[in-house]
Amino acid sequence: PDYYGNLVVIEHEFRSPENLPVFTLYGHLDRVLVGAGHVVEEGEQIGFVGAAGVAIGPHLHFEVRVGDPTDFGATRNPDLWIRPYVGFGTLAARVVNNAGELQPGEGLTIRSLADGHARYAFTYASDAVNSSAGWGENVTMGDLPMGTYEVYISDEGRIWFRGQVEIRPNQTTWLEIVMDR
Repeated sequence: PDYYGNLVVIEHEFRSPENLPVFTLYGHLDRVLVGAGHVVEEGEQIGFVGAAGVAIGPHLHFEVRVGDPTDFGATRNPDLWIRPYVGFGTLAARVVNNAGELQPGEGLTIRSLADGHARYAFTYASDAVNSSAGWGENVTMGDLPMGTYEVYISDEGRIWFRGQVEIRPNQTTWLEIVMDR
């Protein structure tokens, strides 16, 4: 019942693609600086990072929920709701098999062709994480420097998918991957 400890929930003025209210949650705060009914302005401090509730150490727990702020099943991937840094973009992808079914637990690697740096993510095709109604994604990567990347999925030495994608600044790049497994 006190998982998030000191918690701030903000209802935003904009609506989701399915026309539902959008909420952001900020949990484990040490101290809260706003109260119920307070209209928060962009850039306004709402609290201090802490370790209240069920937390191993100080951190900010951030969530986006669509429709019902009290329903954990209403969570969405924050990568798709946060504006990237200047000169950076976001990748959203859908990894499916030949039958069009979402593929859970696939490891996706994205490697910059400019500097060789790699990032890794896993698909979330399960009931534990909800895809956005607008995207239908099952993997994202935020804050990628703009540029060309090699994207691949492999396991035990076999490459199941390989392709290239261009990450553009201040945009979300979409990639559909069909796995032939």
